[in-house]
Parts: sequence; structure tokens; C-alpha cells
Amino acid sequence: MANLTTHSLSFTKQDIKQLWIDLAFLGDDIQNEMDVLTNIKGTQTLNKISRPTNVTRVSAVGFSAAGSILLTNTSITVDALKAEIEQNGEAFVASIYESLLANGYNLDDVEKMSNSMFTKIIIPLIADAIKQDKVRQMYFADPLKEVMSGTVPASNPTSVLDVNNSFTNYKGVWTNMLNDYAASTIASAQRVDVTNALATDGVARVWKVTLSGMSAATLIITINGTAYSQIFHTDIATTVTDWHTSHAATIAARHSYEQKLTVADDLSAALTFTATHAGASFSAAATNAGTGGTLTVNTNTAATRQGALASASASAIMNSLIDAIPTVALDFEKDMKFYVTRTMARNYLAEMKTTSNSDSAYMTTQEGLKKLQYEGHEIIVKSEWDANIKALHNDVYRHRAILTVSKNLVLATDGAQDDKAIQSWYNIDEEMHRYRVKYRINTGYRHSELLLIAF
Repeated sequence: MANLTTHSLSFTKQDIKQLWIDLAFLGDDIQNEMDVLTNIKGTQTLNKISRPTNVTRVSAVGFSAAGSILLTNTSITVDALKAEIEQNGEAFVASIYESLLANGYNLDDVEKMSNSMFTKIIIPLIADAIKQDKVRQMYFADPLKEVMSGTVPASNPTSVLDVNNSFTNYKGVWTNMLNDYAASTIASAQRVDVTNALATDGVARVWKVTLSGMSAATLIITINGTAYSQIFHTDIATTVTDWHTSHAATIAARHSYEQKLTVADDLSAALTFTATHAGASFSAAATNAGTGGTLTVNTNTAATRQGALASASASAIMNSLIDAIPTVALDFEKDMKFYVTRTMARNYLAEMKTTSNSDSAYMTTQEGLKKLQYEGHEIIVKSEWDANIKALHNDVYRHRAILTVSKNLVLATDGAQDDKAIQSWYNIDEEMHRYRVKYRINTGYRHSELLLIAF
């Protein structure tokens, strides 16, 4: 039997538009959540125009202008990514025969394998694979993301960048929001704190170590897989302080928001490492105490994960988010939607079943489908968040919610408009059909005033 194909495939722009952009970037999985910009080649400016106020005056002769419009902007820079997939011909026939039959082909057609067949079969497969990556990355991509090791509640960064989630500029929605909240770009009043009153809080890892007896050589302490060293200087306390001066800021800036930790120097040869957020963990080792030295661990508190939401917490959180809408954003309140973790949605449903045993938590669409709502705001359940928060961030802030206008969130991509961005060829030596798709992507938001977050 002849190979599936021995030549490169040609795709028209119409093929790409219909079978690539539509499947990978314009599906229902994000269209109701974000404004998708599909022709961004580098950096796109997102403009924000203020609303003029106090422009009305008592009528008088002459012209006297009042009020002003302020134009501000932010920018979004897309990262260049690529997906590469290979497939052996015989395995392809075995694994995809049902799909071929469903598309009206028979086994004899395999020897010919027209461009049309590959366009209909391969491109959707690649688009679907990238869609699965996109769903995770568009919320959790982070240039600082490291591979995690261990299991919750002691899953720790390893110093190895996570190639599946760490890119140069590409930051997911949660990465952007948490960083901007920390920088006060998103006002603290627009955050609802999901802590003890709403859910049993987790315990942050704490590790304190004291140096004694050292007279020479090098002090080495390893944090999250990276060894940080300091040569002995003057005396033990000075050496420890020098170590803190050299490395504390680097360690504090090293990790994603959820994994951040601080280092304190008590000026008497002791260092205390503390995870910044409840439930966060890190690995620590007293690697080398130098000549004659000893590193004694004084405190070694293990992290514990955040507990389940208390009864009726979800409704309290959503109510607080609505209450926290800034005055300037109230005109958009009716268009806002909730995006919540599965834990929050289940907590809300449990409350509804307990208090009313009715459909008061639902609204009926024209198609007859029922959707979860709170005070008329649609609730979109993001169950993939639960899995990704656990796998990528040790379950730190495992109960989360966003209240915003859907078009406030932006997903920018070039959509692979260039025909050369999709390539296919056959490797004769390895008997492999290979496919490469190149595209650019990033996320952002237009107006911080329209973002309410709970975590």
C-alpha cells in the first residue's frame, strides 16, 4: 500500500479561516468569555476613552467649553508559538478510520489522500489539540511558571521552566489579574477575599534555619531546586546577612503570584522563609554550612490546602462582587457575567437546593436550555480552573470568581492568516507525516474598573 501522502499539502486562506481560526480560536469555549482579536501581528493598542461629565451650563452669550475626554491606552504583545505533530501512516489509518467513514471516505481513498481529506481530518485534530492548550494557557500562562514536583499540599516549583505554560510575553487572564492586583492596577476594593469566614484558610509553609560554627568556605541554601550561595565574611551573622542581601530580592521576585515567598533576616544568623499566600509550599534544604558550620532547622511548618467553602459562601461572594462594582462601572452592571470555579458553583447549587428546592437559580434561554444565574447575571462554570489551580499552583486560592463584561477580556492572535504558518510534509526515513502550525497569542483586558475578582 502506498504511503498516505508523499507531498506537502497546500491550504487556501479560506481553508485556514474556516478550519483553523474557527475551530481553535472562535469556538463556543471562549466566544462568550472574551473579545477575540484575530489579526494581531505584533503589538496591539487597546484604547480607553473616558466619559465626559459636567458639560451642562446656564445658557449665556458666547462659547465656553466644559468637560474633557481623556484617552488612555494599554498594549498587548502577542507571543510567537508553534505546535508540531507527527503521525505514522498505518497508525493513522487504524486510529482515524471511523472519522474517514463519517466523512464519506472509504479505505481505498487512503491511497489517494486528497488535500480535501487532510483538510477535513488533520486540521480539526490539530486545532482541537491546540484548543485544549489554549483553554489552560489563556488563563494560567505565566513567563515565571516552573515545573511543579510533589503532590498537594506540598507541590513545589523545581527551578525548571514549564515549557507548556511559560512563554516570553504570553500571560493568562489570572496571571495578569493577580499581578495587576498586587501592583494596585486593579484596586483592592475590587477584590473579595475568600478567607476563613468563607472557607477554612490554608496554612502557608514556613522554614527557619540558623547558622552556627562556620569559620570559612561557602554557605549554600537551596530553595525550590536552586542553590543560593554566599562566601564567609567577617563572622557568622554578617555572612547570613550578606546571603540575605544577595538573594532575598531574587527569591521574592522569582515565582508566580501564588508561589511567591519572602526571606527575613533577624540579624543574628537566622533566616526565615515564608510562603506569601496561604496554602503555598516550597522546597528548602540546608545544603552547605561551610567550614565547621551547622545549619539548624528551627521551624518547619508544612503547608495545608485551603478548605472547602462554608455553606452559602458562594452566594455571599457573588453578592460582595456585585456590591464592589465601582461607581464608574455601574452602567455596565446588567451586562456582567460571573466566571467561577466548579467548587463555587457546586456550593451555590447546594444552597439553592437547601433553601428553595426550586429553579430560582436558573434562567431559561430561548433554546430551552437552563443556565445558572445569580441576581440575573449568568454564571459560567470554569471546571478546568479547578484542575489547573491544583496542578499548576498547589491548589492555592482554589475557590475563584470573576465578574466582568465578557468583551472586557481580550484574546489576541494572528490566527495563522499566512498560508506558510501551516505546513505539512512527509519524512521518508522515519515514515512520518509531520504538521507544524505557527501562531501568535496573548491575553489582556481593556478596563480595570470592569474587573471584580474573588480569590
